[in-house]
Amino acid sequence: DMRCKKQRVALVGFGIGLLSQCLTMHCPGMNLTTIDIDEEAVQLGRLFFGWEGQSEVVIQDATAYFAGIAEPMFDVVLVDCFERTLIPEACRSPEFLRHVRRALKPADSLFAINTLAAVPWERDVRQALGTPGGRAYREGQWFLVQG
Repeated sequence: DMRCKKQRVALVGFGIGLLSQCLTMHCPGMNLTTIDIDEEAVQLGRLFFGWEGQSEVVIQDATAYFAGIAEPMFDVVLVDCFERTLIPEACRSPEFLRHVRRALKPADSLFAINTLAAVPWERDVRQALGTPGGRAYREGQWFLVQG
């Protein structure tokens, strides 16, 4: 299945665990790591929303997590990170994007951030993550950069 050709995926933002569940249900061979700073989100997902360990979960600041990765390992990095309706600076800062770029495999990688709507800093994301020959585009509420 072409939808599932990306095998090593990082998801920033646990939410209630639904995206982790959907990704692994539709792509069972996916190696998914979910990074969130809030351990209570995982507990709520487990208690009320059917999350049953569908991915590895790392409770850590995402910038620190990606800073600790020594070489490219992810095919995809998804950022679904909100404080109410705003994306925290920590999930889109130049430092965060620099570490994410280093963690993404250099060929045929994908970065996607859920922005709910177009935001003025999309150009900054494209510049930080774009590669020669890559492209950036919007797909609904997601802004994507392909490498």
